[in-house]
Amino acid sequence: MWKISPCVSIIFFLFQGFLFGSEFWEKKEESFTDKVVILQVGEKSLLTKQNFLFLEKTLRRCEEEKAKAVLFDIHTPGGLAWETSDLMMEVLAELKVSSLAFVNSKALSAGALIAMSTDDIYMRPVSTIGAAGVVSAGGKEMDEVMRAKLDSSFDAFARSVIAKKGHRVDIARAMMFKDEQFSFGDLSIRKGSLLTLTADEAIQKFEGKNLLAKGLANSIDEVLSQEGLGGIEKIKARPTPFGLLAQWVQYISPFLIMLGLAGIYFEIKTPGIGIGALIGLGAFLLFFFGNHIAGNLAGYELFFGFLLAVLLIFIDIFLLGIGFLSLIGGVLVFLFLLSSMLDSLSIRSLFSGDFSAFLDSLFFPLLSLLLGILGALLLVWLFFKKLRKLHWLREIAFDEKEV
Repeated sequence: MWKISPCVSIIFFLFQGFLFGSEFWEKKEESFTDKVVILQVGEKSLLTKQNFLFLEKTLRRCEEEKAKAVLFDIHTPGGLAWETSDLMMEVLAELKVSSLAFVNSKALSAGALIAMSTDDIYMRPVSTIGAAGVVSAGGKEMDEVMRAKLDSSFDAFARSVIAKKGHRVDIARAMMFKDEQFSFGDLSIRKGSLLTLTADEAIQKFEGKNLLAKGLANSIDEVLSQEGLGGIEKIKARPTPFGLLAQWVQYISPFLIMLGLAGIYFEIKTPGIGIGALIGLGAFLLFFFGNHIAGNLAGYELFFGFLLAVLLIFIDIFLLGIGFLSLIGGVLVFLFLLSSMLDSLSIRSLFSGDFSAFLDSLFFPLLSLLLGILGALLLVWLFFKKLRKLHWLREIAFDEKEV
């Protein structure tokens, strides 16, 4: 017999945490007071919304707890454009704590913009910074109107944030826009190219000051020593375990959707067993919970709306049998799942008329959902066409008359 009580306990535990919010899971974090907070920006750090929420939360804590300074340890090829601009405009521009960037090999694209939104930049002797042109999420070429809108927006970000931090706006523009020609002493960038600086180029003198970086350093300790912070305690900011869970859930969303849909279908085909319902509910609870604490739209309203849509399908199949309600329920399930992987920025771009940005934000959620549906179809086919031949499974999950 299937032992379902452990499954019920796990599902109830997830449901309880989902209802009470992410605070239900947080443990007491070590204080930042009078410490140098190290924020690591690695290869994949700027690729998910959850990571940006973590960066924002950490920077807010640095202010509230009066950290001595915050240092970005940057080694990244880039990331999400609009989330980067929000971090620059809404947090870094107004940050009251001293901020430093250490380019630890490369700060490209979004990484370069974040570095230039700090008070001072240091670079490892063999490192690069730049190439901050904006591209679409799918990597496809943008039309001229959309390109002009993006260039105008990010030009404004450069003027309002990067200039405020004391860095050269023309350097930032040379990194972002390829339709102009720039010249900085012996260094010139021809039209059609984006600027990427080596460490030596970044510290060369131009018009009486360093072109971009304040100095060179081989390690974080060297940076802090040059800034007079050598004797201050350091602390590395890390996501909480459930912050990491939120990132993990976003990566495996197609798999959770696959399990959830297949579980629901299994429950419909084998009524009274309950295993399909438990698997489906558990997968979807983890899906909604992970996206909820990741800062997406997967709140209580969408979760209970999703449950009502599934209930509509069950009522139609087992009580009414008219088919039309099942179709409506299926469409609603699709829409609720897709919406749960979007964030408020996506909705803002939709209502502001920026349809190109909205379609870009749909790319990965829609891909995850379609992969999940295809995976569920494959799993259902495999289960009912192949695995039902197993004797032990036939006794548990199927009526012998059907086989």
